[in-house]
Amino acid sequence: MSDFYKKTLPLLLITFLISVAVRLPNINRPLAHHHEFCTGVTLTVLQNWWDGGIKNYGYNPVMTWQQPTDKFINNNACTTGKILDKNGNFYYVSHPPLAYYLPYAVFTLIHKRPTVLGLQVFNLFCHFLSAFFVYIIVGLLCIKRGRSRVFYPAFVSYCVYLFNPATLWFQSNVYMSDMLVQLFFVILNYITLKMIMREKFNVPKYLFWYAIILGAMCYTSWLGFIFAGVVMVYSTWKLQFVGGFKSLILTTFLVMMGVSFLIIYQYSQINGFAAYWSEMTTRYSIRGVVPIGRAGFFANVGGVLINIKTVLFNYVLHYNLIYLWLTGVFLFVMSRKKTNFVFTRNGYRFIILSGFTILFMHIIFLEYSHQDFTILYGSLGLSVIVGILFHKILFTRRVRPRWINVSLIAMCCLMVVEYWLMNRTFEKHTEPTNNTFVYLQQAALDNNAVLFVENQKLDVIETYYLHRNVLSVANKNEAYQFLTTHHINTGNYITNAGIEKLTPTNSTTPF
Repeated sequence: MSDFYKKTLPLLLITFLISVAVRLPNINRPLAHHHEFCTGVTLTVLQNWWDGGIKNYGYNPVMTWQQPTDKFINNNACTTGKILDKNGNFYYVSHPPLAYYLPYAVFTLIHKRPTVLGLQVFNLFCHFLSAFFVYIIVGLLCIKRGRSRVFYPAFVSYCVYLFNPATLWFQSNVYMSDMLVQLFFVILNYITLKMIMREKFNVPKYLFWYAIILGAMCYTSWLGFIFAGVVMVYSTWKLQFVGGFKSLILTTFLVMMGVSFLIIYQYSQINGFAAYWSEMTTRYSIRGVVPIGRAGFFANVGGVLINIKTVLFNYVLHYNLIYLWLTGVFLFVMSRKKTNFVFTRNGYRFIILSGFTILFMHIIFLEYSHQDFTILYGSLGLSVIVGILFHKILFTRRVRPRWINVSLIAMCCLMVVEYWLMNRTFEKHTEPTNNTFVYLQQAALDNNAVLFVENQKLDVIETYYLHRNVLSVANKNEAYQFLTTHHINTGNYITNAGIEKLTPTNSTTPF
């Protein structure tokens, strides 16, 4: 048995289990905060597929619950209200669907209904795989075999990746397309970098895995298309020096086009291409560079600056200790004569592949980037850079290894403390008001009645725990109109004061 299986893999697994242990207070508790609504969206889709049959929904991410009285109610599904089928089911199509398929396939394989804990375990497994590929990326850049004895600079990167606050939370408690794509992003950086470094552009094995992982990344998130664009531009520039880049360009283009047509075809089956196109253009007008609704030059510039400030704040909030360590290394280098750190050509290639993809993602989806889970992607580059610099410091022999080890251990421990401070355990979210939600829970038990709530919009966590769709209306007249239009006999009208039964026949308002 090789050193990898006797020493390296056990060390990696034990370290990962430690990272799981520090998260135990936040695992398998009710969804509550810090973007756990993403997990609520995913579980809504998975449980609807489980109960109603994925095939019956055209393999599309449905957000409408199972009861006939839940139909034609758009809760957190689409912006335009046009992404619904003839049966009154609404769908969430802002992202490609692979992030729903993979966990659903796992739950189906083990014959277990999707749950919060099950999805978190799946996400944790993705965290381990991401960290493992961070480990072998550092080995690749340092010209060391990943599957051999422990390479400590790579292990340093592995630990920094595991224990930073962003990955501890977003690759555990929060799951959606934006989190799964991180796994493919890390793997694809490794495959692409290896292909370029070894100039294996026409080797079927390399092209096959590159195409598979790129396709998976594109079918998970729009980040995949941005990565593909970066590869295309870089390859086109390098084509004047190395003709083999033609194969990489062609493969990338074919994968992008193939996945694009698949997504458009699949989501257009719900309510036609026009409805899907309208939804996507509307979503981008909200999540693009400037938030919708801003008018005038100064308002637009102000919106851009606010979003940039928020993105930068999120990076500082989650990675401040890594920045502090990197600053210390920089000051050390500047204070030592004849200490010169030079990034190799392969180091710059990695920065282009990982860094430029993230940069263009934030530029193209600047408003969307104010959500702090989008900074998860930066953990790849930062972790790798720490490992590479650790490797270079050891080679200088100008600092004792003990001190550099102490600084890294202290950084990892403090990052765990930051994670705890950011994500203290909270009880289940019960807004909009406690009384209203209690009445909603009672009313939701009546599957034969539509649920109406007065002037209060519920979030996806609330509708997930209700397992019902709830229509927010301004008054009873809107509720009566809905019952009449959809030929439903009963509704439960919920306010802070209680539950009132509604039927079209007791309405005093003519229609």
